Amino acid sequence: MDFISFGQTLREARLQKRLTQAQLASAAGLHPTTVSELERGQAPDIGVRKLAALLGALRLELVVRPLGHSRTLDDIARELAETPAPAPRARRVRRMGARAGR
Repeated sequence: MDFISFGQTLREARLQKRLTQAQLASAAGLHPTTVSELERGQAPDIGVRKLAALLGALRLELVVRPLGHSRTLDDIARELAETPAPAPRARRVRRMGARAGR
């Protein structure tokens, strides 16, 4: 995700919560200019703590996954936990001595 897409996602989440940029900034402990710049994809830099505060104020989480993959490792682990284990296959048992009588 690039900074412009991130900014659009941030703006959409803020509008869904019916927050102004100033309200979001206050809830995250940031300056309203920072929120505005982020939404426009023009923020020069933002630290992890500021990003976490901003996402927390919007009740969002940051998910890290390999490029080009639509699922995260958490998604895969959850799917594996929900999938029942396959039933053991029946094995053919040969009787001892069955062929010895021939």
